Amino acid sequence: MDEYITIDRTFQKGRKVPLACQRRETLRKVPQRYFLCFIEAGCLRFSLGETQYVCSGPAFLCLNPKQRFRLLSSQSLSASSIVFHPRFLNKNLTDEFIRQANFEDFCDLHDVFKLYPFLRDDFQSTFIAGLPPTILPRVRTLFQAVCEELEKQPDWYWTCRTRSYFMDILGILERMYYTAHPSEEISPYDCEIPEGYDDVSRILFAIWSQYYDPALTPRRLAALVNCDPSTVYRRFKKVTGTTSGEYLIQYRLYEATLKLRFTGLDVGEIARMSGFANESYFCRLFKSRYQVTPGEFRRQAVEARRRAAEGILPPLSVARL
Repeated sequence: MDEYITIDRTFQKGRKVPLACQRRETLRKVPQRYFLCFIEAGCLRFSLGETQYVCSGPAFLCLNPKQRFRLLSSQSLSASSIVFHPRFLNKNLTDEFIRQANFEDFCDLHDVFKLYPFLRDDFQSTFIAGLPPTILPRVRTLFQAVCEELEKQPDWYWTCRTRSYFMDILGILERMYYTAHPSEEISPYDCEIPEGYDDVSRILFAIWSQYYDPALTPRRLAALVNCDPSTVYRRFKKVTGTTSGEYLIQYRLYEATLKLRFTGLDVGEIARMSGFANESYFCRLFKSRYQVTPGEFRRQAVEARRRAAEGILPPLSVARL
């Protein structure tokens, strides 16, 4: 039996889901699979290939099947891990397709994660340190949520919910990766932060990691950086071209599009997971921004992705922030 997959016990009995979670990871037995470890605390000495490193948390450790990781020693390690195959995110992401020249274009057009931290072998991509203390509780909660869904399998949609939580983890990982590699690529919701605007940077990270919380408001964001709302309004708009409140709504809608694209969760649950307390309000905002209902958006996105993978016609592209 493969310990690195999860078997559906009830709803599609026997179905193999290419993802498994370890709540307490020791790193003493790391499989040669796609492997994501959240190192919340502790120090470790390890080798990658022929090179040895000494590192400490909080950090992400990202490995692909070709990398040879060996733990040499650790101290006070607190970590969780997820073993997965990219096809868990999207069935088109087979090993063969990932190696194709049009893989990145497909990801750009369909908001699929490019998985750079896993596909690059350099140390800066493999070990991503410097996680802000403010996002650690969210990452911890997301790993716990993934493990809980895999263990309990509470209803028909447990795989969709797991995928949504995992995508949130990858979203935070992506933010940290691009922060460490600013010259490589700028994602559509990135913006250059001028010197002296650390408060804006902190607000952006708060939105990216806490968008799901309906209690996150412009006033709470202002309190986070110990500024009055009018000052935050002015400084945030100068850097991003929009206000923190407008950006927060846009980002919540964007996250909702990902959940619509890649999960089968109902619209009400997606609205709640995206930070909207009211489904009707979410649907009105969504249609105003994308000119279609959430349900129609999902249908079009799935069909366009299928056709694009088959090379039938240019895929649907929905603007991000």
